[in-house]
Amino acid sequence: MRGNVPIVSLVMAAGAGKRMGDASRNKVCYEIDGEPVICRSLHTYEACGVNRHVVVVGHLAEQVREAVAADFSNVSFAVQAEQLGTGNAARCGAAVLEAEGYTGLVLVVAGDRILERSVVERMIGAQQSSGADLVFLTGAVADNPTSGRVIRDSSGRPVAIVEVSEIALSRLLADVEEMLADAHGSILTAELLELLQEYFPEQSKLEKVCGELYELVKGAAEVEIEQVRDTVAALLPAVQIELRRDGRTEQVRAHELETGADDVNLSVYLFRAAALYDGLVSLRASNAQGEEYLTDVVKHLAGMSDCNDHPRYHLEAVQVAYPEESMGFNTLEELERIRAHCAGE
Repeated sequence: MRGNVPIVSLVMAAGAGKRMGDASRNKVCYEIDGEPVICRSLHTYEACGVNRHVVVVGHLAEQVREAVAADFSNVSFAVQAEQLGTGNAARCGAAVLEAEGYTGLVLVVAGDRILERSVVERMIGAQQSSGADLVFLTGAVADNPTSGRVIRDSSGRPVAIVEVSEIALSRLLADVEEMLADAHGSILTAELLELLQEYFPEQSKLEKVCGELYELVKGAAEVEIEQVRDTVAALLPAVQIELRRDGRTEQVRAHELETGADDVNLSVYLFRAAALYDGLVSLRASNAQGEEYLTDVVKHLAGMSDCNDHPRYHLEAVQVAYPEESMGFNTLEELERIRAHCAGE
């Protein structure tokens, strides 16, 4: 406990971790120096003043429960029945705290995120010194090219996080619109399919994000232009970002926000509980992946005003001092790099 304000960690550990290649083991149960990843993380959080944990489980839930229970008694578990995104996972965990009337701080973090004590303490210190309702962790674009871009206003205040899948789909749709502008009647699908695969080389991502557009072009040699135009129009709402900055509400396409975004979101958040509960209410699955993104909470909180049209919530971003302060993994190779780093500490 810091400054007499309790801190609870909310750890999202429900994912299947398919890219690890072992369906029999939850990703957070892999070990670093002989200790399950999730236990290592909880020990780090406790060293920084966290006094309790809520772990969100789903895939191989009992395996996670057993790993955590072996070392910790101050843990509650919440179940995410379906994999509906990070926002949904956080909602499942926050419901436990809200039902209890909890009003302290909540450290929300993915179970596969390995944090050094220094950066957690820096986030807590930033919250205490600023009184922020949300402090979240950022890193350099070059070190984290697939992470969501942090959008700021003219004063440097964070106002939104835009996912790379939204940016890619937005650019794709703009390119398709340009292609259609000079076409007549019908269009060869081979050219369209090549464009789709350029932006989304991973087949599963292509099918999920491009949806009806991919279905339209994959099974025919050519397709009517009006069909393509209608399908593009149906996808556009997923890349239209509404945000409030510098006192104005804007509607901007996702790819138009990437220029000038110098840092990225590293998916580690320290909320005042009231701000977390308020932000989660706003979440919708109206994005490129059809999931509830926890990142959308940033945009929601930044856009809320009081009766005098002043920002209702105070948001701060803390950047890692070096990449190893915050490391995540999706594959065995990435985990091995983390293990090597931890062995050399």
